Amino acid sequence: MVYFHLTDQLIEELPPYMFLTAFSQLVSRICHPHPDVFRHLKTIIVYMLLVYSQQSLWMLMPVYKVCVLAAVEAIKEPWSS
Repeated sequence: MVYFHLTDQLIEELPPYMFLTAFSQLVSRICHPHPDVFRHLKTIIVYMLLVYSQQSLWMLMPVYKVCVLAAVEAIKEPWSS
């Protein structure tokens, strides 16, 4: 789809801090059922972990406290890549 190509382009061109401002919203959608959306979310989250590791880790911590097992498993997936 065109949207996914645009997303790939934006991931490469936008400065990383722009994703940091929306990081909470991105993490909240980590259980998205569409595989391409999940792939893009995972790419952005891993990128943010590399660039802003301390800030990103703090924002990821609440997901580990969530009772929804799918969210916990989804957030563990980028670590195994």
